[in-house]
Parts: sequence; structure tokens; C-alpha cells
Amino acid sequence: MLNRRSFMPLLAAGTFTNLVAVSGCQAKSASSISSQIDEAIRQSGGDNFSGNVLVLRKGEVLFRKSFGLADRSTNALNQTASRFAAASLAKPFTAVLTFQLIEEGKLKLSDRLDGVFPELAGKASSTITVEQLLSHTSGIEEATEHHLDRPLVPGDLVAARLTSKPGVFAYSSAGYVVLKLVVEKASGQDYATRLNERIFIPASMKDSGLLRTNTEVSGLALGYAQSGNAPAKLSVPVEILDGAGSLYTTTEDLARFDKALSGNVILSAQSQKIMHTRHTPNGGAAWGYGWALADQGGKYYPWHKGDLPGYTAVMARQIHREELVVILSNQEKIDVNAMRQKILRILKATAES
Repeated sequence: MLNRRSFMPLLAAGTFTNLVAVSGCQAKSASSISSQIDEAIRQSGGDNFSGNVLVLRKGEVLFRKSFGLADRSTNALNQTASRFAAASLAKPFTAVLTFQLIEEGKLKLSDRLDGVFPELAGKASSTITVEQLLSHTSGIEEATEHHLDRPLVPGDLVAARLTSKPGVFAYSSAGYVVLKLVVEKASGQDYATRLNERIFIPASMKDSGLLRTNTEVSGLALGYAQSGNAPAKLSVPVEILDGAGSLYTTTEDLARFDKALSGNVILSAQSQKIMHTRHTPNGGAAWGYGWALADQGGKYYPWHKGDLPGYTAVMARQIHREELVVILSNQEKIDVNAMRQKILRILKATAES
């Protein structure tokens, strides 16, 4: 269970074929690749790892497997269709919604908050730009912590302080909650409706949505701490995470999201190129807009991690090789980053052999 201090920092973007042989990779059979990935998962997650893992190359499934229990009280197993809280994997979705509005001419990266919300004129948050919110360089405090009983509203930003200098990277979940407010104001729609109409429907993401307090999600794998059999609980209304971490989804739906992006169905290639370009100062963490950036072979690829009580998630899009790694776990504090890195090294080695 999260306390006030630990809550926001923990929020640290069709149908697919069955297992197939990898083109141009005679030395490594599909079963060998699958075995290597399975071993990498067990090395990083342990024998009791619980969750779903999906690995694609050029739209073909190299690895798809469910591990562990979705409900420890009934011994119900995780399945391909199991839904998971994806936490900060919501941030790339909010970034896509923001860029859609930029493409529509309803927003600009240079727009300031006092231009979107006139009541902020002269306040500390007034000069924060859309670009700074997207790149975690706004300096805004975790304003949500002042209102843990309800979602943030624009008026709350009147008293919001800056805790770091604008232009300096400081990972900010509050920044994406504020972006959610910006998206709503610029689009004239509530966030949930906009997300459904502009991403879920065109991407055919039928098993994704937003978590809601006291609302049961069918097929949701219950989240657990590393020990114990009682489901972990969020100590605040999940609605306050909209824009930053209230997403639930499946590995298959995240593959559909990746496919819709790669096919420029929900966002242009030009906008995506901007999103995948580094916009944080050199020498520190590399971030684009909505995505963390990691280097493999001299090329950046976008990825993002998420954490909530009982859940850990990661999604990595190795764009230049058309590869995707998705890990959704209903255990908290699983080292999914180690899994991501090991799996991507396996993919790189097999692609080059």
C-alpha cells in the first residue's frame, strides 16, 4: 500500500500468428529462440513469476506465454486474454492523444498552461509548456498528492509549485495528469471518451480501458505483493491517475497499439519521429515525448515501464528491427527491465546470426 510520499513516484505508450520460424535465421530455430526467452524470464522473474509475456518480430509471434495465477484464492491461471493494470504505460497513450491534437491544430508544443487555462496567469505553473510536460522537464510538483481524495482539476494548479527548474529532467506523473487536463480542454471531450474514440477503437483494442474505484474489471488478474496471498490495494481513488497510470490492458492489445502506431493509423510518422527523438539534456536519462529511450546498436528505441501496488509492466518497441516486447505482471517489484534487456539481446543476436 502506498503512502503519500511513495505514491506518485511509483508511476515511474488484430490477431497475430502463432509461433513461426524466423526468416533469415537458419542457425536459430523458432523453438530455440522461445527457449532462450523463457529462460531469460525465469532468470529475472524467478520460478514463481506471474504474468503474460508477448514477443513479436515483424508482426509474427516469437514468444507468447502466460505464467502463474490470476487469482491465488481460486488457483485461476493467467491466460492470454488476462487483463492487467499497466500503470505508467498509460503515459505513451496520453502523449499520442496530445500529438493528435497538435496535428489537428488545436495545440502546439509551445503552448503555455496559462494559455490553456487563463486562471493560471501569473502563477508558478503559468509558463509550463506542453513540450515540458511531455518530456518530464516542467519542474511541476506532484500536485496530485495534495488531493488524494479526488482527481485533479485545473483550479488546483493555481497553488501548484515548481520543485525543480524548468528544462531539467525530473520524472513527473503529475505532469501527465496535467496533460490529461490539457487534452480534455483542447478536445472538448473527457479523457476516457477521447482515449476510446481516438486510440482504442481505431487500434481494435477491445480489452483495454481505465480502472475505476469500486468497479470490477472482468478478466483482470489480481495484483499481489512479492509475498502473501492477499491482493494488493491502492490507497487512493484510481481515477486520480488518469493520464498517468490508470490504464488496464492485455499483451495482445498492446501489440495492437504497436501495430496501429507502426502503420500510422492513429498518428503520423512525422509526429512519431518527433516523439522518439531525445528531448532531455545530455548526460542524464534519455526521454522523448511519452517514451523513455534506450540505445541498442547506436539507435534509440522507445520503451516504458509501469509500477502499481501488485503490478509491474514494460513495453519496448525496437522499431528499426520491427520487434516488440511486452511484459505484464500481476506481481509488484518484478525486475521487468532485466527481462526486457535480456530478451532484446536474444532478439538482436538471432537477427544477426
